[in-house]
Amino acid sequence: MPVFTGNEGSIISKTAAKNLTANFQSDFPNERKGYFYGKSKLLAILNQDGCVGIRIYFGKEDEEGEETKPIQLILVGTDEDGDDQSGSSHTILEFGTPCPSDCSTPSEAVG
Repeated sequence: MPVFTGNEGSIISKTAAKNLTANFQSDFPNERKGYFYGKSKLLAILNQDGCVGIRIYFGKEDEEGEETKPIQLILVGTDEDGDDQSGSSHTILEFGTPCPSDCSTPSEAVG
């Protein structure tokens, strides 16, 4: 079983970020570019006992009659054993502010 330390992930350059997001936007021009989540909601997850990071799952809304259902992101705290903190007392985050429609001005890093 993996042991997570809270240092997982990689810091990347602006060029790498721009290339990755450009590739995605080229392949999926009708998908959302991203979501914004507020600091207080992220800290609510990160400040849970035993939390060393956040796992992000992909989800899709299940609404009748809607042809294109946007991809959603579900953020769940994760402990050092790699287990999701998804009990009834844990905070799980979804419904960030989507881009588009609420996007920043074009960014040097991610376009």
